[in-house]
Amino acid sequence: MAVGSNQVTVGSSTPVLLAQAAVSFAPGPVASVLISNGSGAAIFLGGSGVTASNGSQLAASTAITLWLFPGDSLYAVTASSTSTVGVLQT
Repeated sequence: MAVGSNQVTVGSSTPVLLAQAAVSFAPGPVASVLISNGSGAAIFLGGSGVTASNGSQLAASTAITLWLFPGDSLYAVTASSTSTVGVLQT
């Protein structure tokens, strides 16, 4: 499986796609994603409609590893300002 990496600037106006898992018939998770909120503001994680009110908060200078299932997409937004987010996906 290939490893991909990216740096993404996340702002408050529009949710930004961080990672996406391919559609497949696999019975379990198909991608592992490390999200590193390296600088700036806290980010809020969720689906394409994520907001600061309904997302799961990831504080600045912290990281989390998530498993994505077939067809999953992970988005992020900030409450204000911007944040630079590192994404490492297998």
